[in-house]
Amino acid sequence: MGIQKNLLQSPLFRHGQSILSAGVVVAIAVFVIDDEFIRNLMLLFAAVEVIVTPRILKRVAEEQTGTNWHPRSRDRSITRCPP
Repeated sequence: MGIQKNLLQSPLFRHGQSILSAGVVVAIAVFVIDDEFIRNLMLLFAAVEVIVTPRILKRVAEEQTGTNWHPRSRDRSITRCPP
């Protein structure tokens, strides 16, 4: 039996999941919502979703595998966390 890769480690999954959920929000905003302010707010939320969610999922994947870097560190290389 081979090593099973964590789904969160795949960039395709991380970005695809955020694009899919943002697409649902955009579709609802465009086809259902009549209020212009609410529509623009939903479109802004969808844009933030596409930018932020892959980063959060990447950090979760790094924490699960034990490869994590400290956010305040000057050295951005990935180091092993102690068990």
